[in-house]
Amino acid sequence: MKQRKYLVLIGDIVKSRQIKDRAHFQEIFKSQFKHIEVFEKHNITSSFTVTIGDEFQGVLNKASNLFKFFDDLEYDLNLVLSKEHTANELEKTKQLYNIRYGIGVGIITTKINKDIALGMDGPAFYNARESIENARKNNQKFCFVSGSEKDASINVLMQWLNIENKKWNFRKFQIVKLYKDAWTQKQIAESLGISQPAVSKILKNAPVELTIRTEKLIENEINKVLDKAKSFQYSMVAESD
Repeated sequence: MKQRKYLVLIGDIVKSRQIKDRAHFQEIFKSQFKHIEVFEKHNITSSFTVTIGDEFQGVLNKASNLFKFFDDLEYDLNLVLSKEHTANELEKTKQLYNIRYGIGVGIITTKINKDIALGMDGPAFYNARESIENARKNNQKFCFVSGSEKDASINVLMQWLNIENKKWNFRKFQIVKLYKDAWTQKQIAESLGISQPAVSKILKNAPVELTIRTEKLIENEINKVLDKAKSFQYSMVAESD
């Protein structure tokens, strides 16, 4: 009988060594996890934990809302830190702080620690570590490893998101993120202090709907990898009756 599979997510701040006041940054970084509640509680196997410096990890049993988690985390982090920069600095840096993500799926061979994502081991963690290392090596934002036949197709979809993401500065990311959260163009414009035509122009020039569909497709495909072991387990139980 196959064991249940879990999703281990490792996130890492890109070029974190270039941050001048790292202690201040890490303090803000850690605080962001307290305000993000995009996952259903029963889908969080082990709470997100800052592990070493500018890296964090968590364990889930579903990939649903995974990309909303990415959006919310980066939006809130950049929003806090953007207030500490001048307009010229923001224009120069474009996207203030980027995060890369390594996603691994597999079994966990040790006891689950629900409170913090530390002290556990198994293929889920090995795959997540391989995934984040691949993302670093190939200068990608997202990477996925599970050892299943779906790895190649999921990573092709992620590669498209990687390429598209590099075209977006922080202002475009803000507008698209709020649009994905069902804000109207008028609400977005008022919130960011820009004109509605400016918001409309960015939304027309960015493949927003394709991005949303791609993200949902990736989440669904990862859920199929997670559910495959479960369905196999259920069929074994049925056959034994």
